[in-house]
Amino acid sequence: MSEIFKNYKYLIILLLFSIFFYIGSFFWANGFSNKGTAQRWAQTLESKVDSITGDVYTTEKMCLALEDVLGHFYVGEYYVPVTAFYRGSELGNNGTLFYSTLDECPIHGDGGENNKKSIEAYLKAKGIYKCYKEMISTSGYGLYDYININNEKCYIIYCYSSKLHAVVIGFVPKKCAESGYSGRLVLYSISFALIVLSFVLFVRINKKVSDGYKKERDEIKQTMKDKDARMDVLSYLMNEFTFEYDIKHDTLAFAEKYQTIFQRGKYFTRFLENLKTRYNIYHLDQKNIQNSFDKIMNGEYEGSCLFRLQMPNGNYEWFNCVYKVMVSDAGEPVYVVGKIMNVHKSQTEKEMLLSRSTRDPLTNLLNRAELEKRTTNYINEMSESDLAAIVIMDLDHFKQVNDTMGHTKGDELLIEVAGVIRETFRTSDIIGRLGGDEFYIFMKDLANEADAISKCEKLRTLLNRDVVNGDKVVNISTSIGIHYVKQGATFLDIYMKADSALYKAKESGKNRYCIHREGDEIKTDKI
Repeated sequence: MSEIFKNYKYLIILLLFSIFFYIGSFFWANGFSNKGTAQRWAQTLESKVDSITGDVYTTEKMCLALEDVLGHFYVGEYYVPVTAFYRGSELGNNGTLFYSTLDECPIHGDGGENNKKSIEAYLKAKGIYKCYKEMISTSGYGLYDYININNEKCYIIYCYSSKLHAVVIGFVPKKCAESGYSGRLVLYSISFALIVLSFVLFVRINKKVSDGYKKERDEIKQTMKDKDARMDVLSYLMNEFTFEYDIKHDTLAFAEKYQTIFQRGKYFTRFLENLKTRYNIYHLDQKNIQNSFDKIMNGEYEGSCLFRLQMPNGNYEWFNCVYKVMVSDAGEPVYVVGKIMNVHKSQTEKEMLLSRSTRDPLTNLLNRAELEKRTTNYINEMSESDLAAIVIMDLDHFKQVNDTMGHTKGDELLIEVAGVIRETFRTSDIIGRLGGDEFYIFMKDLANEADAISKCEKLRTLLNRDVVNGDKVVNISTSIGIHYVKQGATFLDIYMKADSALYKAKESGKNRYCIHREGDEIKTDKI
């Protein structure tokens, strides 16, 4: 709005002046208009009649008084003839004409009745009998439209005199009422000229402003085009591509390189709305992107996000997004701009190193250090009502397999056992190898104790088998120790109790499980 006023302020001022000048001219000129002038003359007529003084209680005296003030009634250079008739007077009947300077309506010398008929007939003949009816009932003054008198158009002005008990009528020539027409014409012409001038200036200024805006838009477009070209070159050289996200309209635009890499369009509408259904983002990583947008809306205007994108060959690769938020003058987030880099090689190497540091190289299960870390983290987050179980197991007669069939066969058996454990327990459970033939399972979020026992019984059944290598056969089984975990426990404490239960199971004959309970003796159940 301020920009519009800046460009058009003089034109707006001129236009407003023209409009107010026209309105002022209209109301001022209305004083010279036909009816406006006649209205003032009606007031003048009333004031002249009201100026009559003295004894007017006879018709003769009334006529003399009217002759004195209205016998030579002029408006400017124009003579105004008048007539008068009684209304409610004791001197004559209501409507009886008793005075006239109008040649067309003379007073008859044969009595009041003819005079009454004279004024009625005259006004009826002029087609304005309605005016006569109004005069009969009026108080004050008034006017009526044109009538023809002596072939000349005149206004009728009239007033009622309570002193005379009579209505006085004046006939104003039209040419007198139109004497101010030339003045009005000049005023209206000036107003019209000013308005036309405003319109012409508007067209010229608007063209100039429009040309300026067009030039500015073209310069901005060219600048953006050059900028995009530079960004595309940089993206190509740096193995990355830029993007811009419009928060209000939920639209995402990538640099040209995105289209080249992924062989798909670079513009996306309703991006967040369709995040889970339309785009090539790995489903487990979509929450990372959503979390980043949540942080932005909570005032964190810088950050990064790691996710996987599907390549044209169907494989997923790791990408890292670094972004910054652009805000409006009001401090509201408007755009998110940033760059996305392919970090698949470094991320894969990082995961490989992490896997080596956290997993058993033979079975690819978690190693002891990672088992302790993850178990401790879970225990620290347990509530009072949560229930979990730690399960430690080892293979019965595994040493015999190694001694009679060799360590290679023993390693194959351990890998096979690791696979059986994965299939038996849930993916959410923490599963690992403690070393040798000893394995660890931490069962999270148990509904009851029977769930753990059921899984252990199933595992015992699956692992009770013969291992065959040529003509050599070794029967293996498994011994299991169980301890139920509640809030407030420590890893070392629960490990020692589960290991004690395992020792008891092996001591009791193997191929069985034992449960260690808080405050109870070790219980042994034969399977």
